[in-house]
Amino acid sequence: MPLLHTLETSIQAINAKLQSAEISEEEKTALNQQLSALKSQQETLQQQQAQITAGIQQIDESITSGRAELEEAEKQINDGLAKLDAAQKELDSKKKSANAEIASAQVQIDSGRAELEKGKQELAANEEEYNTQIKDAQIKIDDAQAEVNKIEEAKWYVFDRNDEVSGYKELDTMYNQIATIANIIPLFFILIIVLMTSNTMARMIIEERGEMGTFCSLGISSGKIIFNYILYVLSSTIIGCIIGYFAGTYIIPPLVYTCLPANLPELTYQYNASILSSCMLVACIIMTAVTVVACKKELKNAQATLLRPVAPKKGKKILVERIGFLWKRISFSWKVTLRNIMRYKKRGVMTLIGTAGCTFIILMGFALKDSINGVGDKQFTEISKYDNMLVLDSSTDTITESLHSVLDGKITDPILINQAAYDIIDKDENTIDIYVIAPQNADESFYNYFNLRDQNHEERINLTDDGVIITPKIAEKLDVKVGDEMSFYDSDGNEYKAKITGIAENYLSNYIYMTSNFYTQIFGETPKYNIIVSKNAEDKNQLANDLLSSGKIISINFADDLMEKANNEIQGLNNIVVLLVIVASLLAFTVLYNLTSINISERTRDIATLKVLGFRDGEANQYIYRETMCIVIIGIIIGLAITPFLHQLYLQ
Repeated sequence: MPLLHTLETSIQAINAKLQSAEISEEEKTALNQQLSALKSQQETLQQQQAQITAGIQQIDESITSGRAELEEAEKQINDGLAKLDAAQKELDSKKKSANAEIASAQVQIDSGRAELEKGKQELAANEEEYNTQIKDAQIKIDDAQAEVNKIEEAKWYVFDRNDEVSGYKELDTMYNQIATIANIIPLFFILIIVLMTSNTMARMIIEERGEMGTFCSLGISSGKIIFNYILYVLSSTIIGCIIGYFAGTYIIPPLVYTCLPANLPELTYQYNASILSSCMLVACIIMTAVTVVACKKELKNAQATLLRPVAPKKGKKILVERIGFLWKRISFSWKVTLRNIMRYKKRGVMTLIGTAGCTFIILMGFALKDSINGVGDKQFTEISKYDNMLVLDSSTDTITESLHSVLDGKITDPILINQAAYDIIDKDENTIDIYVIAPQNADESFYNYFNLRDQNHEERINLTDDGVIITPKIAEKLDVKVGDEMSFYDSDGNEYKAKITGIAENYLSNYIYMTSNFYTQIFGETPKYNIIVSKNAEDKNQLANDLLSSGKIISINFADDLMEKANNEIQGLNNIVVLLVIVASLLAFTVLYNLTSINISERTRDIATLKVLGFRDGEANQYIYRETMCIVIIGIIIGLAITPFLHQLYLQ
């Protein structure tokens, strides 16, 4: 700026004068004041100059920004004008197209109006025919609705696997029979084996009392001695359990599996560690307890006593010995035998239990075999004596001419019966299937086919109009007797009650027999007969082909086939019975051999004494065997006594 430049020049001139030596102090002071004033003005001017420069710079930036915004606005205006021109062109094109479409639509509207007028004319012409057809259609709808209203309400029938799956019920029955045997018989095996093994272990400890006395003399504690025997018995028990478990798993299941009356998939072996562990745990606990008790009993004695053989048990007077007249008549050998039996009570009880248990198992096996074999033969030769049972395609009141023409020459002595399935509910709330049979005529012809006889006295029971005759299983499940009232139910759950007038012998299925008059009283309607039973007049295969091809018969059951099926269902159980008898026989042999061996080892000194006294070998042997035979005979008698009761319990 010119003014700033002038100030700078003035300042420089003053500074030059101040440096001159010719000026006075007053002049220097005046010049300094003047210089200060000029510098102050200079600073003020410099500040103003900086502000002006900043303002100019700000104005330049505003001008630049405004110019950019102006250019952007101009660009937007140009773009908007271009879009406006394009939109105007598109609008013109659509107006043109819309006008063309409107013109076309107007043509269609005009055409539609013409068709509408034509349709109105046709409607007016055909309205009368339309009304007539509507009335006819409504009449048909009303008639159809009336027919629908006549249809009874639908009923639901629920069938389980017993009804629909062929052979399922037979397989379930067979399974229950095997399961019952499996639940009862092993208990006796286990009891006998536990007694035998525990007796063997106790005897071994008694025989080794000398070693126990030696250990005690050497300062070995009782705990270590007992632990030695426990280790021995546990190792034997565990190894035996493992061998028995796997051997039983591989041997027994295949034998049982082949007995089931069905085509089953291949048997797969699955090992249950919990069962094996449980068996080993129980066996180890029992054997450990026996070992500890036997060891402690011996270790109570002094060391010197343990080193000596066990003293023979003292003899005592027995009950027979107190009966003087009887005791005098008994020979010396038998007196010794009776005294020894009472002298060694523990061994005698072991033998008694083992023999009785094995006798029971063997006899039970044979009893089961005799009970189940021939059930089909007994049912279809003594109770149900017909040759065939024909199921009709529709129920009838009598044998019609058309039906008679089909049956003529093929069967003889036909009678009509009504047979239907019902249910009873037993004491445990289980549902049991039964069949109600009502003959057309309860005369001699009916009793020729259905032998309704009392199961105890084998006297015939006649049907009456006062009640029904039931089979024993129904009476057992309902816990009823002659004179009581029973209830049974149809598939809809409707309950029917009837008085029991007799209980007739029966082995397969469950039946209720009643007269046709009593049927009408119970169900409120006259029975319709759906089955014919009769005798065969020709070969059953030819008979089946002829009757089934007629269309009048939908199913034929021959008594021979039913009998064979019933026998086959229980035939598989024979294999299990044979297995049971064999195992029981082996167990009996093992028990007797084990106990006899122990008896002989205990009586070595007695036998030696007898030989010294001059007894021959046979007499010395009889001294031992006579005791065993007496106990075995008593055990057999006990086994024979308990078997009928348990056998009857199983059959029920």
